[in-house]
Amino acid sequence: VYVHKKNPDGSLKLDVDGDGIQEDLEMYVDQNNDGIINEKDRVIYKKPNPDVIMGLTSNITYKKFDIALTLKGSFGNYVYNNFSSSRGYFTLLNDPASVVNNIHPSAFETGFKTRQLFSDYYVQNASFVKIDNITVGYSFDNIRFANVRAFITAQNPLILSKYKGVDPEIFNGIDNNLYPRAMTISIGVSANFK
Repeated sequence: VYVHKKNPDGSLKLDVDGDGIQEDLEMYVDQNNDGIINEKDRVIYKKPNPDVIMGLTSNITYKKFDIALTLKGSFGNYVYNNFSSSRGYFTLLNDPASVVNNIHPSAFETGFKTRQLFSDYYVQNASFVKIDNITVGYSFDNIRFANVRAFITAQNPLILSKYKGVDPEIFNGIDNNLYPRAMTISIGVSANFK
């Protein structure tokens, strides 16, 4: 990626000379000091692989209630938010082929007028903690002809992350997702006949 120059307050430098044009040399660090921004100025930036992967599976029973929970976490990994980078600029509004699509909200944070596909701004911390699924059940053991258990299961009910994209759980380090993983809820009854 190209590394952005930043103002003292941490905001991105976009138009240093105030001419209304966002020039690459004004915005990005010239790594080799040759006066132009090109492929030679790209750097390896962050990493897609986490430092720590954790998981927890728990089954708890209390009287006639039972709870099963699967929790997982990933820490220290980064993801390139490609969906945001490909739609997060203002001149997209002038593209007749794209008038039915919205620009990405990141354009209001960055102020990018043109597409900045290799900006380090889009490499984002994707550490997360996620509840994969949780099941809550209740057993009716006083029914004469069967042992009956009613339950409700939720998949993907909660994810905690600072990642600005749709889903931080990306395995190749590049997020092209338009839609998040669906949260599903299932309700069921199981019976073991005597």
